[in-house]
Amino acid sequence: SAPQPHLILRSWCNLSPSNEFRCFVYDGRLVAIVQRHPQTFYQHLASDQEAAATIRSDIVSFFESEGISGRFPETRFTFDVYVDS
Repeated sequence: SAPQPHLILRSWCNLSPSNEFRCFVYDGRLVAIVQRHPQTFYQHLASDQEAAATIRSDIVSFFESEGISGRFPETRFTFDVYVDS
């Protein structure tokens, strides 16, 4: 049967655009993570390699442990995440 749509409402909060990332899945594997707003340069993302590694690790863990990996019938898709610092 076809998936049923769901409407989920959440309270509004101000988000920092530098903490938004787009993730690419190809053949069921997370293959790339990029900043969500490529037209803007965020110095702290470029200069702090330790923070970048932590962000990458957090996103990979989320993908693998929170049910994103293997959850959808599609094996090629993108998803957006927000990393709360």
